[in-house]
Amino acid sequence: MKRRRTAHSVLGIVLSLVLTVPASARQTPPDPLKELNDSLQVAGTKDAAEILCPPLAAMAAPPASPAGLRKVSLLTPTDPEWTSWDTWAAAEPQQAVLAALKTITDPKSKFVFGLRFGRPNVPPDWAAADLFVDTGDPPLIALANNGMRYLSRLDTLMLLCTVEAERLAAADKPDECAELLVNWFRFCRIMAERPFAKEKIWAITQAESALERLGDIACAHPALFKEKTIQNINKDLDLRAVATERVRFPIGERLALKQLVALAIDERGGPKPDAFGPTLARLTADPHNAYDLFPQAAWWSEIGKQHAGWFDTRDMIEKVLNDWQKRWELNNIFDPIMATPTDYSKMDRLRFAMIDTVVRDVPRIFDLRTRVTTQLTGIRSALAVVGYKSAQGQWPPSLPSVQPRFVQKLDNDPWYWEKERDVRDIFRYFVPMRDQPVGPRELPKPHTIRVDMSGIADRHDSAVTASVVASIRKEFATLKSVASQVYDTATGTIDTSRFKEKWLEAAKAEARRIFSDQEELKNLQNNLTMIADVPVEQRLAALQAMFDLPETQSALTDEARTLGLTLEEFKSFFLAMNKAVNESEAFNSIVATVKVGSKPTLDAIEELQVASVEFATTPEMIETYLKKVVIALANPASVMTGPSITANLTDRDFVLYSVGPDMKADFAKLVGPNGPDILIWPPVLTLERRALKGN
Repeated sequence: MKRRRTAHSVLGIVLSLVLTVPASARQTPPDPLKELNDSLQVAGTKDAAEILCPPLAAMAAPPASPAGLRKVSLLTPTDPEWTSWDTWAAAEPQQAVLAALKTITDPKSKFVFGLRFGRPNVPPDWAAADLFVDTGDPPLIALANNGMRYLSRLDTLMLLCTVEAERLAAADKPDECAELLVNWFRFCRIMAERPFAKEKIWAITQAESALERLGDIACAHPALFKEKTIQNINKDLDLRAVATERVRFPIGERLALKQLVALAIDERGGPKPDAFGPTLARLTADPHNAYDLFPQAAWWSEIGKQHAGWFDTRDMIEKVLNDWQKRWELNNIFDPIMATPTDYSKMDRLRFAMIDTVVRDVPRIFDLRTRVTTQLTGIRSALAVVGYKSAQGQWPPSLPSVQPRFVQKLDNDPWYWEKERDVRDIFRYFVPMRDQPVGPRELPKPHTIRVDMSGIADRHDSAVTASVVASIRKEFATLKSVASQVYDTATGTIDTSRFKEKWLEAAKAEARRIFSDQEELKNLQNNLTMIADVPVEQRLAALQAMFDLPETQSALTDEARTLGLTLEEFKSFFLAMNKAVNESEAFNSIVATVKVGSKPTLDAIEELQVASVEFATTPEMIETYLKKVVIALANPASVMTGPSITANLTDRDFVLYSVGPDMKADFAKLVGPNGPDILIWPPVLTLERRALKGN
């Protein structure tokens, strides 16, 4: 046994030596990492990490069930799991964290979250509690994207905030509850200044959760927030105070790429044969399996043979990042520039695989910023309505009635703009039954809202349902990008002559994307390996059986509706496509490749994509299915996808909503990620809890 352990240790050393970049290339330029850590220090500010991290490191582990912020936010004191969460939140270590949170979010002080990058750059007790960013040894900035251990600890802080908010509300402490929820948002605003897109995504997503939870608490406890409390909240959340438009564009990706170019590409030359593979392999290898570096290095070495050289890579980095930064600083979703394709979308993902691997999180921050701004401005208007009801005993007759008493000035709906008249407008507001027109012989009816729950965190779907839905969406993602190009909205017709041509172009681009994405390529290889020895008939029978599972029926019905098909049409189409693909020469060729342990080649993936399009665009498939599918995908606002909940609202509620990206007021009949309107009130979290509790 002792000899085995020694051999394993020796092998680990050999692995380390073999896959280490040669000494000439291993000299990590100090400037990019130093510049990254220096960017965390802002003159005239204090470091929030120094105050928050010590109590975070001492926190007790939260209860195991339920898991996830949304599920915990759905709990109330009547739930059996509540006692364990209540006890945990009330304990001294957790209360110390909340005290630290209050300190660093004091608006009279200026704090930044200055946690430095690299495990050696934080105190040992922080690192032991996973409060660090792992950049590897030797340090590689790009590894930060997969090494942000500290975010999982901050996730626990968010759990604590949502539980404490309910505790304070239940104890009838409105001011303390409101202060905590605002501090939660303020902390996220501080975190939004971190240098990487991944950190900004975390911050903006959590800020949105904090705002929804604020509305949820106010809705679930209607007598909690009185006039003065609401006035203070709206003052604290004023756009001028939180300045979301001043969130900096991420700089971490630029510095990471600067370092990678220096390490892996010869100056004024091409990828370094002895360094490109081993260096880039560190970004995609399994961190828990040192042996994974071998195949990753080999794969990246192959990519290196097709990768752009020093000049083109540097130029593309500047082109892609400068294009994004210009759009970010423009901060106007209606500007014509925002409707033009980004330089990233036009970039060859294979030739510039290094860039793609580092920056693929960046595009998400644009949509997230608009979403959180909509939630922020909307919740201020909604709370003003709540304040009016508290003071006057009834809902206001119109939204402008709440100003200036409950909100100094109503914010505009970020999604509303009449281009011809250059007119902005406030959020849409109505009281169900009271404000809905009825005929002379009709009685007022409750207003029905359908909420698409797909894409909403911590949903209660089974793993089977989630897997099926994810698979279906992946199958049709490429077709969705084509639909808007071949469908004429004015005439309601499809240009069938361009349909196949555009779909083939998109399919070939998708093949290159798959091949350049190491994780997706590995998943494809694993999935094909599992079914390599299964006859086609058995594969299709298993797919049919999966479709027929009761737990997937509602999700499949909604997915079919998204594609403009009935459930039966959808199943027939999907099964026919799978049968054709499984029987194709391209598919069997790629299966034979993975069966012997090899990765699929780019040509093989492209041939498989082309074979799928060739079958799908036969006249029979177009007439029977594809025309309906293209029309539906080109008009996403007309359908909804995924599991949903339905709420019937009476005049005990009011409705406040954004007109959404289509800029049409549809009375919030369809809301959620795929609905045309964006619901602010009642909060979706509240409606979800009501649905779960049957009220």
